[in-house]
Amino acid sequence: TLNMNGHTINRGLTEWENNGEVMCIDEDANVIIHDGTIQGGWSCNGAGGIHIKDNANVTFDNVNIMDNKVDDDDGAGIAVYDGAVLTMNGGSVSYNASYNAVYGGGVYVENASAFFTDVTFQDNRGFHRSTHGAAVYVDNGTLKMENCQIFGNGLMQKSDGDTSRPAYSVINLSNGSDATITRTEFFENGDAYETY
Repeated sequence: TLNMNGHTINRGLTEWENNGEVMCIDEDANVIIHDGTIQGGWSCNGAGGIHIKDNANVTFDNVNIMDNKVDDDDGAGIAVYDGAVLTMNGGSVSYNASYNAVYGGGVYVENASAFFTDVTFQDNRGFHRSTHGAAVYVDNGTLKMENCQIFGNGLMQKSDGDTSRPAYSVINLSNGSDATITRTEFFENGDAYETY
């Protein structure tokens, strides 16, 4: 259990690196993180913010995952793989960006489960290529959202002279994924008619 007490872990990367995530949670780990911010990761082989490996069980309470990047991989904010379970209560996933990636500007879930309650997804986007699932992408997994806000994801934006692409989709489910979304508000996402 990590009690951050309102503090920030900022890796501060200005270009991508191998294993450039801020935090890697290894296989079969059981982790609880309270009250803090994870930012400044930029990885080319896993999440920019938090990389959650196979069969890990992870709970975030009031944690903000923000301003992380991924290059030529999936899940700029959080990536969750093979049998892992992510539970997020409160907090946010915001201002994360995927470069040359296609899936999951905010969160990518593959063969795993993610449960979000009272979480804000804001201004997650893709550069150089349009992103499927600007906020969340789920591949053969389970997604549950309750009382969340999802806004400003997948918009055309400029960052350091670079222009993002409109998202293909805001929430994307593929390969038999299951989703339950209740009391969740979507607004001002995407800015092209092709965005779903």
